[in-house]
Amino acid sequence: NQSVSNPALTVSAPASIFVPAGGTATLSVSISLNATVYGVYEGNVVLTSQSTSTSIHIPYWMMLSLPTFPSNGLVDGAGFAKAVSPGDIVSLFGTGLGSAGTGASIVPLPYDINHTTATITGRFTDASGTNTFPVGLFYSSPSQVNFQIPYDVTVGRSSVLQVYLQGMPGNSSLSFTPVAASPGIFTSNGTAVVVHQSGALVTASNPATAGEIVTIYCAGLGAVNPSLLSPYVFDTDPSPIPPATTNATPTVKIGGTAAKVGFSGLTPLLVGLYQINATVGTGTPTGSQSISITVGSATSNSGTTYIH
Repeated sequence: NQSVSNPALTVSAPASIFVPAGGTATLSVSISLNATVYGVYEGNVVLTSQSTSTSIHIPYWMMLSLPTFPSNGLVDGAGFAKAVSPGDIVSLFGTGLGSAGTGASIVPLPYDINHTTATITGRFTDASGTNTFPVGLFYSSPSQVNFQIPYDVTVGRSSVLQVYLQGMPGNSSLSFTPVAASPGIFTSNGTAVVVHQSGALVTASNPATAGEIVTIYCAGLGAVNPSLLSPYVFDTDPSPIPPATTNATPTVKIGGTAAKVGFSGLTPLLVGLYQINATVGTGTPTGSQSISITVGSATSNSGTTYIH
């Protein structure tokens, strides 16, 4: 019998073998790929005695390719822009980055998901010189890893990202320079994740209205107060209550009309997620409208929201 952890693999073995009393036998097992895949694959070949039903589990493990990613593979996890900032939720795209797609199931975020780990080497605000620290992971798969940039990486100074699978480093590393803010709006099929105060998503059939306060979920809004050193906000940890607020007040535009920002900061009890509470401006055009966020000179991706 056989157990396979990924349908991309076929494990072939004889239906039965004969082992003489007190003797030995050779079992030939072959593993073949059904597709071009990368990552770690593991399972068990199970031998069951036909006379006693005793079972023996023989594990197998194989790794195809080392983690590989292009120099432009690191992006903001909300808007997928190339700029990333301290505390940002980010995505890295490549091949051989992990095994089956798996999300974090605990907080604080784990540093290892299915044997995928990542580190950032750079200058950090709480240490002198160059140091290397692990990063907290949200998700790992063969083609994508989502993680949190440490809050205390130094803006404007080069940092180096490396990904490891089963302790084996990638074929290359990736250099990036954090910026002060890298705003990105989370979207689903192009629709911005904007919710009513009830928590219901703003949609074409459930639009927002002028004068209503809505919440926009986003990433990369930059430094917050209380800061890392306060000490209230830590990498991988749920965001605090009362909520940390951003040092810079963002500008929100819906259909080209400014929406008044009442709150901008980290979403309490979630890791790395920012939110903006804004009032839909009088005179905002109705129907399907674009929404964007600007922090300083950095502007987010444009999502779609709906106004009645």
